[in-house]
Amino acid sequence: MDLQDYLKALNHLLQINIENINEDEKARLLQKHIELYHSRKDILGYSITIVPFIPGRRSFDEAFYPGLGSSEETALYTNKRESTINFLYRIFQNQNSINSFPDKAILNATITVLDHHGKMDFTIPAWKSRTIVPIRKGEAEISAIGADPINHTVMNKISEAWTLSIPVEELVEEVRRAKPHQDLFDFASLFFERFKLQLDLQIEDAVVSSDYHYFEIYNESLFGSLYKRLMEGLLPWDLNIQLANVTSSQEISIDYHPWFPVLCIGTEKANLYMKAIFGDMVEEKRMLTDPGWLLRVGLYLELLTCLGIIEVANQEGLDLLSPQERKIFGQLPAFEAIRNRIDVKAWKKVWAVRKMAVSGVRPNKNMPVSFGNLLRKKTATLLFLHAHHEDLKQAIELAGVNVHNSQETWHRVFRDAERAVLKMDEQAFPELNFLTTDLKKFVLWHERGNYFGLKLIPKQFGRAFGDQDGLYLSACRNYRNSMNEVAEWAKSRGLMEYTGKECVPASASILENYLAKNYGRLKYLQNQDGYLEGLDVKDLEDAEVRFPEETILKTLGQVSIFKSLYEEEMRFLARRARPIELGHLERIIVQGREGSSLFILHEGTLEVVGRMNDVDQVLAVLHPGAVVGEFSFLTGEKRTAAVRAIDFALVFEVSADNLRPLIETRPNIIQELSRIMNERKQENDASVSQKSFMEKITSTILGKSRP
Repeated sequence: MDLQDYLKALNHLLQINIENINEDEKARLLQKHIELYHSRKDILGYSITIVPFIPGRRSFDEAFYPGLGSSEETALYTNKRESTINFLYRIFQNQNSINSFPDKAILNATITVLDHHGKMDFTIPAWKSRTIVPIRKGEAEISAIGADPINHTVMNKISEAWTLSIPVEELVEEVRRAKPHQDLFDFASLFFERFKLQLDLQIEDAVVSSDYHYFEIYNESLFGSLYKRLMEGLLPWDLNIQLANVTSSQEISIDYHPWFPVLCIGTEKANLYMKAIFGDMVEEKRMLTDPGWLLRVGLYLELLTCLGIIEVANQEGLDLLSPQERKIFGQLPAFEAIRNRIDVKAWKKVWAVRKMAVSGVRPNKNMPVSFGNLLRKKTATLLFLHAHHEDLKQAIELAGVNVHNSQETWHRVFRDAERAVLKMDEQAFPELNFLTTDLKKFVLWHERGNYFGLKLIPKQFGRAFGDQDGLYLSACRNYRNSMNEVAEWAKSRGLMEYTGKECVPASASILENYLAKNYGRLKYLQNQDGYLEGLDVKDLEDAEVRFPEETILKTLGQVSIFKSLYEEEMRFLARRARPIELGHLERIIVQGREGSSLFILHEGTLEVVGRMNDVDQVLAVLHPGAVVGEFSFLTGEKRTAAVRAIDFALVFEVSADNLRPLIETRPNIIQELSRIMNERKQENDASVSQKSFMEKITSTILGKSRP
């Protein structure tokens, strides 16, 4: 850079506005840095970095698997139990990570509330330049492990990142205290608030480095509240209208309304995946790769669907919004994206298919409605799901791109829908209680061409159903087809990604595996989602296991690129390798995505799937001892294929960050790694040089170039 370019850059920096700092404060900051430049240049070499959110990783991973932790970007505000949101940060000196907090350094944190367009709303007074005590999570748990022969400091302080843990309830109360007359975390804010955390590293009264991280807090207690309004407000209102001129000796409640099953089952489905989100965010279980994305999709879907129906009901004479909510919905900028996407015409068509079948054939004289009401429910449910899934497309756009784990998330949501259907059948279809056992089985489980050994079926049943699937299969298969159609739409727009011909294949269904008597896979699928085997929704109490170091060490010893490491260096890696359990078709690597980890298969089977001419093909099946992701691990290159579990797999993850302390202690490891990788790469590409490998490996692991 010549003097002219330097002056241009300096002039540009002087004109930039700094958040929360006026011109006088900016001038004092510049003056302090000039003084430091003349007296203590080494202080300016310190920097702070907040570890970003990485799908699949957790903040608590850092305590036992350094380099594999992640800051959190979403949290739940809930009255069920205390919850925290955790942020990881690291400190560097001259680009090298350090494991002790700098002398005379002070860490200040500032939290700002943002509006829904990402602009600053206000700074929380209790979190304006609040001094933070540096803490490493997990120090108490690992204090008995002992010293490490490679780096005593690293083992005594096994986590290389510090953790800032903030109680969510406390933060929410401070926000409300700051703005007592402003609606926060409720309808006016779409049930969540956005924040910006800024960390400032201050030494000798000067801020020498800063970093920031965005996060969101969702009001868990209000999720599903709009669905509840439809159940408790809309259905009873419409039921009274429909029954105004009907004389019946039996009481007809809202559970006979044609819309009741889809709202009943849909609410239970949302409860089940919210249970998974709660377990992940609050209870620190490993339920989802990215709970935040599903949380956003579910929230926007509820808003789009329920407000669309509420608009239709309003035109019919019932407003389920309060006057204040009506004003907020119509005017507030936060609702602009929702207002623009609501399809009232589509919901009007669904509203038209809600008439009950009160008169007609009854298989039991005590049945308050006719058998045809079951078919009315089936028709209404399918039309409802069609409009609902058109809203789902819009919800995905609002939630943001997810190319890392959208397929795995889709599998989970689909199976939760299946569980909801199986669990809520009697509540959703009280008509079934008036049927004989055989007929009930027929109505629920009938599959095209399969009559379950029944020889005589009442004519009205045969005419009504024809040769089509029963309620269970119809609901689940139509739902799977619909979810696949939405996924295909989203994939074509770059919003989602999946491996295979369809996002949710039949093999990912608990119902299809049950019918095929594939009980082994059924068990895997249920266990994968945290439930016991079988079709019942019973929780699986399975605590996370800390794998023995010797087991991991033995598996890592099979990796060729680690052959040049000494035994104590291998133990160093073994202590940091992270075990990951994969369920059916769950991916550990996504094709085309960057990555800096390798994975060693310890148990189960993996398959490598490559996309060629827009068609996914299985390239290889891997067995225990196989290693995947070596080149990306060392060079940071994009993954050339997807890798996923067939039914179950246990892999150990080693990050490039895990190698960094070893290389800083023994730099010639890079030469050995580049030689091994060069030999393997030249088998396919003779033009690759060892020097280029050294440069890539150095840049990936150390984050800088060396001569």
